[in-house]
Amino acid sequence: MKRLAYILIKRILRIAFFFYFKEISIHGLDNDSSREPLLYLPNHQNALLDALLIAVYSEQKPYFLTRSDVFSNPVSRALFKLLRMIPIYRLRDGRDSLRKNHMVFDTCVDLLKEGRVIVIFPEGNHNLRRQVRPLSKGFIRIIQHALVKYPQLMIRLVPIGINYAGATSFPDRVALFYGSRIEVLPPYPSGDDPNFSRRMKETVSGSLRQLTTHIDSTHLYEETLEMLDSIGADYLSPQKVNACIKSASGLNFKPKSRDDGKWYREAFMTLFSILNLFPVIVWKYFIKKWVPEPEFLSSYRFLFALFVMPFFYLMIFLFVAMTVGNVAAFASAAGLILLNLFYVKFG
Repeated sequence: MKRLAYILIKRILRIAFFFYFKEISIHGLDNDSSREPLLYLPNHQNALLDALLIAVYSEQKPYFLTRSDVFSNPVSRALFKLLRMIPIYRLRDGRDSLRKNHMVFDTCVDLLKEGRVIVIFPEGNHNLRRQVRPLSKGFIRIIQHALVKYPQLMIRLVPIGINYAGATSFPDRVALFYGSRIEVLPPYPSGDDPNFSRRMKETVSGSLRQLTTHIDSTHLYEETLEMLDSIGADYLSPQKVNACIKSASGLNFKPKSRDDGKWYREAFMTLFSILNLFPVIVWKYFIKKWVPEPEFLSSYRFLFALFVMPFFYLMIFLFVAMTVGNVAAFASAAGLILLNLFYVKFG
């Protein structure tokens, strides 16, 4: 039953992503169906959306290490467990809670032994800044636990760069780049070897910096970001953007004109807001203000649309059916769905 529910939710989410994102592109996802111990290590900008995108577009059924506080609500706890999310505990959850991580790591090691995929965000937190932040030791500890329990287990690490055109925008575009596999082969160092930890972090971080836009902390971050925005940098092509950052000539690029089609987009947005007045008002005045952090904005918006928009379309259908007729009701609901889809893809 859980397997069928998982497949159904995955299909529903894929359809929802098609209606939510202007463009979704996946690069380098090869041999994803093979059964071997894999640790997926993505950068982390956009809260829950990062995890859902990996889950939906992977042929595997990955397990996710997720901050424990999101399991506090019984409804979310049941949903997250169904989506194979495993709570991970942090110092802010209390020192006593950290002891539970030993059981979590043991579970992860057993899953790897079975040839499963585990996703852990090595940065340890989410942030909208376009840079790879220092990596935490979470994935290192999983590897070290594996060394002790299964000394001959060959684990492969897969860095993943998740790139949003505008992480808080709607409609948005996103590109996932799967990097080359990093093999962690026996024999391993004994104990908690700091050199081993440092090498692993440097290798994974270096790969992530090629798979997503990275504005180094030594740069003037805001000025560099403003320059990239002014020239219309395509953040879905991180290699080109990073080359522009490194190139001094990039600072001499002329700003890209943003007037082309501006009236068209504004008119289309106004029409979209009028035709979807009820969900727009509910989102803007009742839901959006409860978003705890900017990194959660797109996740809240996506989940809101996932549950509210089908209900809204159904209400449109029933209202027109009762007042005009079934044919007009079908035409009205279908027409609104198609117009909204056109707005997402071309607006």
